[in-house]
Amino acid sequence: MTTESECTTYQGCTLLPDEGCGDACILHYDSADKDAVLFQERLEAKIKHDESDLNMGEIDLKFVVFPVDASFTDKVFTKRASFTGAQFHGWASFTGVQFNCRANFLRTKFSGEADFSNVIFQGASDFSAAEFYSVADFTFVQFQGTARFERLEFYSVAHFWGAEFHDGANFVITQFHGVVDFTTAKFLSEANFRIAKINSEANFTDAEFHEETNFTGTTIEGTMRFHSTEFPNEGSDSRVLMQRLRLSNLQGLDFESVNLSRVSFLGTDVTQARFLSCDWATRAHPIFWPIPILQWFGKRKRVVVFDELMLDEREKEGHEPERRDILLIAEVCRRLRVNFEASRQEIEAGDFFIGQMDMRQRDPKASNFTKGPLFLYRVIAIYGEAYFRPFLWYLLLAPLFAVGYWWLSTATFGDGVFAALTAGRLFTEIPTGIESWEKLLVYVNMLANILFITVFVVALRRRFHR
Repeated sequence: MTTESECTTYQGCTLLPDEGCGDACILHYDSADKDAVLFQERLEAKIKHDESDLNMGEIDLKFVVFPVDASFTDKVFTKRASFTGAQFHGWASFTGVQFNCRANFLRTKFSGEADFSNVIFQGASDFSAAEFYSVADFTFVQFQGTARFERLEFYSVAHFWGAEFHDGANFVITQFHGVVDFTTAKFLSEANFRIAKINSEANFTDAEFHEETNFTGTTIEGTMRFHSTEFPNEGSDSRVLMQRLRLSNLQGLDFESVNLSRVSFLGTDVTQARFLSCDWATRAHPIFWPIPILQWFGKRKRVVVFDELMLDEREKEGHEPERRDILLIAEVCRRLRVNFEASRQEIEAGDFFIGQMDMRQRDPKASNFTKGPLFLYRVIAIYGEAYFRPFLWYLLLAPLFAVGYWWLSTATFGDGVFAALTAGRLFTEIPTGIESWEKLLVYVNMLANILFITVFVVALRRRFHR
């Protein structure tokens, strides 16, 4: 080795050019046909030199061209290891390797199979803009530092089975051309798959996401499967953002036995996504909302989307909700309603319909002529989703009208109850002894009964029709 920078391929190289390599050393000579034996000798000498030189802050293997299979199996890198711009023409084995410091694989090209199984990255690892042309195996890898896979391309199968990401995983703008398998992987910190592209299948079965997770803008041309996947639940402050997903295949989202209480689907078409045995966020509603004195009759839990809860939280904090957010939530509820109606899950479909109508009522540009009837429809029958509710209103208000008849006429209380319950017939008998101007009570009773009975029939038909 010399201090002269004779290798012109890489300015940081201190090796002299080798015979048959032009102005480059054999490590950086860009050819797969170079002397493999001499290459291995130079490589081992280079690693040994960088490890022992106290002035060297890293093991510098930048832009090295590996002509044949390369094996670093069970090696321990005690310094920062840099493979930036390196090319592996054959099989690359890092099985069982331990990187005690940072590991850089930026813009590295793996033409053959890349085996990183059981590797321990104690520091940060950076594979940004790398290219894997064959199988990439990251099974049971321990990423104890930040793992960066930004703008990376997997042209074949990628295995992350059982991998653990302790300090963030970044797959922004990464393209998965083949199947990618994250089965049983653990994301213990933030996970970012924003604007990634799934050309085939992404499998997250039994994977765990413990912190903020972002899939916003991801393109799915194949399928993204979440079976028994663990997402943050209602008691967590973290979210899972699946907003504005681009689905070439509308059936490309598959959720089974997953808690979706902290998942946002704003801007994503979920009309044909598969939801089987999933848990959603819920909200308890008094049966006789909004009358406080009647709320003790009980409450009903309704399935809601996560964004509806967040909208309520922002309102409680004094923030005026934006109309765009309201319309997006209404759109999500409508799409989920269509989905669940098609799969004959009537209760959940009804709950999402309620959310859709609630957003219409909260639209700041909606006129009072729209909000008024919607509010009344919600009070009476929750937009036709509770057929029992108008019937209960009918029974509860009858005694009030009966008292009015008893007070204003010579009728007994029993006659008043009968009159209150039967008001609304085509020829209703007016209680005897009542003054003409007090007939107003009868007409109000008639209109109320007609309204309750009509809404009851409509809601009952809606339930059985669905």
